Amino acid sequence: MKINKEIIRKLIRESYEEMAAQEEVKASESIFDSKPGETVILNFEGVTVKMERQLDDLFKIVDAAESEKLKDGDYVKIQGNDSLTTGKSFKFLIYRETPLKYETNPLESWKIIKN
Repeated sequence: MKINKEIIRKLIRESYEEMAAQEEVKASESIFDSKPGETVILNFEGVTVKMERQLDDLFKIVDAAESEKLKDGDYVKIQGNDSLTTGKSFKFLIYRETPLKYETNPLESWKIIKN
């Protein structure tokens, strides 16, 4: 049985194009594809971080047990890379609650403006 070289080349080319298309789909995924309230789990080398999307580029850390820098309850803002691509790293600006308290004067009145 003789195998046609053109058919083999065509199959290889189609296979390569399919793999390239799948890589483009993966590369086009962004951390910002998540919606507010959704949880994003990021597995870095030796560290897994779970965060909940808040608004815009702000995320709340809900599980950072394996992290030395992040703590549960931290808010992080993504800076720079937002691509969910293997091998890429992220930069987070960390917003952490400070133990400061502020007590107001007694409330006299209020108004809620509804849209």
